[in-house]
This record gives sequence, structure tokens and C-alpha cells, in this order.
Amino acid sequence: MPVSQVFDRALQLALQLDLFSDLVTPAQIKTRGNTANPLVQEAAPASVPVTPLILPTLPVSPVSSAPPVNPPAVQKPAPDTGSDAIKPDVRLRHCRCGDQMISYTLSRSSRRSIGLSVRDSQLHITAPHRVTISTVEEAIIAKQRWIRNKIQEQQNRPSARQRSVQQWSDGASLPFMGSALQLGFDPARKRIGLAGAQRLELPATVQSDEGRIRMLVEGWLKQQALQIFEQKIADFALRLGVTVRQVSLSSARTRWGSCTTQGDIRLNWRLIFLPETMMDYVVAHELAHRREMNHSPRFWAQVEAIYPDYRNVRKQLQQYPISSLPL
Repeated sequence: MPVSQVFDRALQLALQLDLFSDLVTPAQIKTRGNTANPLVQEAAPASVPVTPLILPTLPVSPVSSAPPVNPPAVQKPAPDTGSDAIKPDVRLRHCRCGDQMISYTLSRSSRRSIGLSVRDSQLHITAPHRVTISTVEEAIIAKQRWIRNKIQEQQNRPSARQRSVQQWSDGASLPFMGSALQLGFDPARKRIGLAGAQRLELPATVQSDEGRIRMLVEGWLKQQALQIFEQKIADFALRLGVTVRQVSLSSARTRWGSCTTQGDIRLNWRLIFLPETMMDYVVAHELAHRREMNHSPRFWAQVEAIYPDYRNVRKQLQQYPISSLPL
């Protein structure tokens, strides 16, 4: 067999076996004409320059080696046990007395005993620093009858006794030691002062200024009150055999006087409006505290020793609440 026939036969077998899938026969070449030769590899398309994507750089905080700081813990207030006495407790508390409740306010002080008072039909307690609530309420239960009587007494007090409106015109009346002074104005007068037993005169230059009149009258009343208080305290202290370190005026709206363990006595200057007997009782009351810093039977025995009629005068004084006075 000629060599050309052998070659053609081998090529046909190879095509049948798909050994040269990318090759073509001479016949195929002739039939395709100018068709692109599949054996010739096409050039790769021109590469397009690619601009690299640059990501923005985020700021990074420097790493600290210090431990993280935790927020301060919120401390819950401790429950009130009555032993903390630094701040006054003005909340309205309630104490069960049998089948009834008695409401009260509690404040703390350096006093040695529990003090009970009823003002405006409300019980007020003053207790030493370290006295517990349970001890305070034991005192309330022990005094419940007295407390109820005081509250009832104040609730039954005539409501007509309101603060009187003080007039400052010529001829107006001003209460003074249970009596009355008549206000007047004198062109020749340079300062406020008494003109007779029942007339208080002021310079005529202030007649049209009520604020100035009130200031002058109040100053004069306080001056008179201090002089009278000092004299009465000296007399009663001599009877009781006690000493007083200092006497001063008070402008309190809820109490007539006070006495400290050091011997300082303060008296409400508005006592000058009331009868002298009531002034005497308050002086005797405060001086008795120089013997007994409480209101025990021993204390009242001291009051009675220098002012025997204190019981009657004390009841009369209760009919004159400080809030009813003109200044």
C-alpha cells in the first residue's frame, strides 16, 4: 500500500477516535475556504488597565493597657431604722395605738429625752440621735391619751381667733402687756417713745410710711420685752436658786421659750402682747428647766415652787396661739 494511503487511513482512525479534536482534514480545509483556521490561536484581547480600589483608612484608637473604668455603682439608700439622726425626718409617720392610728412628724436633736408636742392638731416628736423608731412609738403609745386630748382640744378651739390685722394710722390700738397702747404722731418728736401710760408716739415724718412705722414699733416692743424679761428672770432665778448665763429674744412661731443645758434662755418677744401673768408663767417654766431638763413631775414641782398658779395661767396661754398675734 502506498505511503499516502497509509497516512490517510491512520488519520481517519484518529478522527474516529477523537484523538485530534482540534485538527481538521485537508478536505475540511478545502471546503472552508477563507474561514479562519481553528488551529491558529486568536490573539488575546488587549488588556484594560485596572485602577486599584483604595479603601479609606479608618482611624484606630490607640490601645490602652489600663483596665476599663466601670461606671460608679448607684448606691441604694439604706432603710430608715431611726438611729440615723443627722438629717431631720419631716415625713408624716403613723403609729398604731389600739384600733386607731396617730400620725406624727419626727426630728432629731441633742436632747436626752423624747419630747412630744401638739401644734395645729398635729403631733410632733423630737428624739435623741440614737433613739429608734420603735422606742419613739412606745412613747407615743404610753402618752396616747394625752395626745388625743390635746388634738381634740385644738380642734375644738374657736376658729374665729385669727391673726388680727394691725392698723398703723393715728389713733390705732396696739396690744401691750394685756392692755392697749394708742398710736400717735408728733411733729416735735425725734424718736419713738411713750407719751403717758397708754400712748405710743412716733415722729410725724413717718406717718405716711406704714413699713417704717411697723419697723419702729416692732423694734420698740422688742426693746421693752428684753428689759422686762431680764428683770423677771433675775427675780425668779433668785427664788429658785439657779443661775442663767444669757437671756435673748426669740421670734419663733410655735413656742414661747427655750432653755439650754448651758443656761441660755430664749423668750419669744411676742409675749409683750399678752397679760403679765402669762409672761411670768413662761419665765418660771424655762427657769425650772435649770433644775429638770424634762417635763416630769419633778419639773412641774419646780414650776409650782416659784409660780403656784401656773396651772390656770397655762390653760389661759393655750387660748393665745402665736399665729393670732398682730406681728
